[in-house]
Amino acid sequence: MITLSSNGFSHDLQVQDVMNYLRLNDVANYVAIKREFPENMIFADRSSQLDTEAMGVDIEWSCWLTDKIEQDTNVEWWEGEPVIMEDGDRDDDDMEDDSE
Repeated sequence: MITLSSNGFSHDLQVQDVMNYLRLNDVANYVAIKREFPENMIFADRSSQLDTEAMGVDIEWSCWLTDKIEQDTNVEWWEGEPVIMEDGDRDDDDMEDDSE
């Protein structure tokens, strides 16, 4: 499993980290997502939350962006952090669930 951001960060910071990852490592999907979500992420002063008013977007914007990321890329939020699952990761999870 490749972790793209910490589960200790706000969701908005995690989304920013994921978009930065995609910009460098999955350019085609990044460009496609930016076509649908062209706004620049603006954070409130001294905050880890987006300033949706300054961005001119709905307060659910980062949730919609997250849905798009999960739908169109191999990134998913797992246990509160964005990750890319690698071969065998899901099998290990299934084995842990069976032993409980």
